[in-house]
Amino acid sequence: MRTSYEVFKATSDDWYPCFKMYDHTLVRVTCLELSDGSGWRVCVWGADDDGMERDWPTWQGQFPAFQMFMEIIRQPKISKQWLLDAGFVRA
Repeated sequence: MRTSYEVFKATSDDWYPCFKMYDHTLVRVTCLELSDGSGWRVCVWGADDDGMERDWPTWQGQFPAFQMFMEIIRQPKISKQWLLDAGFVRA
């Protein structure tokens, strides 16, 4: 069974489109084990096809990916620039 964690988080950017809840714009933040077992990925996606991702190889274990996932959800709002500065790439 593949392990994954997922939350919706406020964003300050347009993710074409964002998820909406009342007056809030949100993105989906996911930390997951890759299906081929080669590592872990943290993804941040809007409601359609705009997203950013970063991978960690299996030999590093789950901790670095989960640590980044927690760092993202601790931010008041997620921005694309913050993710780029943290090593994410556009997917």
